[in-house]
Amino acid sequence: MEIQLIRNILFTGCLFLAAFHDLKERKVPNRLIGTMIFLWISERILSILFLKVHFTGPARGLLCGLALFAPVFLISFLFRILSGKQGIGNGDLKLFFASGLYLDSEMILFVLFLSCLFGLLFFFLFGNDKKKDRTIPFAPAIAFSVFLVMNRGM
Repeated sequence: MEIQLIRNILFTGCLFLAAFHDLKERKVPNRLIGTMIFLWISERILSILFLKVHFTGPARGLLCGLALFAPVFLISFLFRILSGKQGIGNGDLKLFFASGLYLDSEMILFVLFLSCLFGLLFFFLFGNDKKKDRTIPFAPAIAFSVFLVMNRGM
């Protein structure tokens, strides 16, 4: 259990670093996404070797990562085709995938719902100005949603 606790603490740190970087630069660094994936792979290998966890755990994590990534990617792709504009950044898509690795399948819909809810709230609070740059950082909404769901066990 200590391995998972350390992994979750490091993952949470990466989540909030991604959120702060997105707020400042409007970009989620690939290094942070890579670090999240590396932490997940390392913990899975250690769990299999030392805690005798079955291989279904990693396979389930990959499926959850894809299940969180795929619908958002499809909506973003369709929006780009129909409007000619980018709706969600690629870093946000990768953050959804990396976050899905750490979640149980029951948590995915809650994360999607809360991410959209917090993203809208963030837009209404901070994005209604008349600036030319109308990009809204979505990583803070994703990070906060994942953090809430992981720590509340929804």
